[in-house]
Amino acid sequence: MTGEPSWPTGPILTGRLLRASRVHDPAHQFANAKAFAATFPGGYWCRAAGESQISRWETGVQQAPLAAVRRYEQLLNLHPGQLTGPLQALGRYRSSGRGSRPALPGGPAADPEAVRGRLGDLLDLIDCDGDLVGSDWDELTTLLAHDPVWTIAPRRLWQRTAERLVTEMIISDGLAWQQRFEALNRLMHHRDGQHAAIAACADLAADPANRVMIEVVSMFDATAAPEAATQVLRQLHRPTNDGALYGALLACIRKIQHRHFTGDQSLRLSEAVRALARDTGGPADIRALGARVLDRLSGSRPVPIAPRMSTQLDRRVAGAIGGTSDEVFCAMVAEMFNSPFPDVRLYSAMYLAASPFREPIARETLAATMASVTTDPATSVAGLEALQVIGGAAERTRVERLLLAPGIPAAVTANIARTLAHIGGRSGTPFWRAAVHTHAGREDVLVPLVYALGITGEDDVLRAVRTDVALRHDARQAAAWWLGLPRQARTRARA
Repeated sequence: MTGEPSWPTGPILTGRLLRASRVHDPAHQFANAKAFAATFPGGYWCRAAGESQISRWETGVQQAPLAAVRRYEQLLNLHPGQLTGPLQALGRYRSSGRGSRPALPGGPAADPEAVRGRLGDLLDLIDCDGDLVGSDWDELTTLLAHDPVWTIAPRRLWQRTAERLVTEMIISDGLAWQQRFEALNRLMHHRDGQHAAIAACADLAADPANRVMIEVVSMFDATAAPEAATQVLRQLHRPTNDGALYGALLACIRKIQHRHFTGDQSLRLSEAVRALARDTGGPADIRALGARVLDRLSGSRPVPIAPRMSTQLDRRVAGAIGGTSDEVFCAMVAEMFNSPFPDVRLYSAMYLAASPFREPIARETLAATMASVTTDPATSVAGLEALQVIGGAAERTRVERLLLAPGIPAAVTANIARTLAHIGGRSGTPFWRAAVHTHAGREDVLVPLVYALGITGEDDVLRAVRTDVALRHDARQAAAWWLGLPRQARTRARA
């Protein structure tokens, strides 16, 4: 299928990340596979694995199970979910889009009663409005995925589960977002839960006040359910706003690939997208994504986005990760910078961010971004997009200065504001106030800046924006939307 990422199959993706994480462990404990294997047994949930088994996993001869990947996280002192999160996401993306089972094999414990008991406990937490962190959502939907038919719950509980999960997903960030995003993908496939999940996304998609529209509408690509295709076509023909239209086009990429549309729907889709292509006055990003959808419909090979990151940068990044000739990491770097599809760029960045090469890749990407801000805006925008996922606190400091610097092109400045919503580290309140003051007259920058304030929880600055009558109306409305979200939901979404 044209436009597919150049990533290899799941076992190789998993194996290369496991091996790189072990060999490049900062503590230098486990460069020797034999020593690692001797330490590997982790109790009843992860049995002993000899050196030969470790080798089969790391070379991709066999797919490493979920328990084994979690054991790597534990032994290498990684954050729980650092490896399993992106591997589950990439595995699902490479799948047919018609299943809910987690990409890493090995599900619930063998005791059915224990499984059902844990599932009941998690559903009870939702019913009584208890707290669930990202790993709880991951566990809940994993259990549901392994028991898609016989789970019995009242309809109101499915509705509450879906509404809460969608709300937390759109206002979370980092691993907390990743876990909820994958959880929602699984819920979209559950026999009883999928209808509630689609309805929750549809309600938010129809609400013009919603400030996180693209994620909500693009989620319809997760299921072949007819009502999801209906919602995508609705947003193509009568979009709630430009964000909803972009999200619908993004959903079309995979829905066309996996044949989610009927013949009649495909005709309506083609008509809508061709009409967008004729609208030369529309937003450039929507027209560009519309062209990708037309490529999918026609089966032609998409034209790579140009210009994006240069070959010189590819070489610099390869050097930053030790000049590795490993085809997986080389493919991921190339996709992160150059894929014509936004979701492929995102997933590639997630994989690299989970690897031990995150810091050098981020450093080189920042250097290229800073060097191209005024001379090559397209390259700088591509770099900023990648930094949202791979950047850390050191990169945030430089990006902060860039937002306050004079003479930066408008398109780049808006992307700088969006980058600060997700890049690692935290910005102080004085910086946020200075940023709002600097860009008070520029709505194209101020609105994404308010989004960053909402994601990072800067409520004092949001309140100042909401009440400042000198600021543009849309920015004040956006601030009001963020402040109107339940505080409990915003607190939960960060865990």
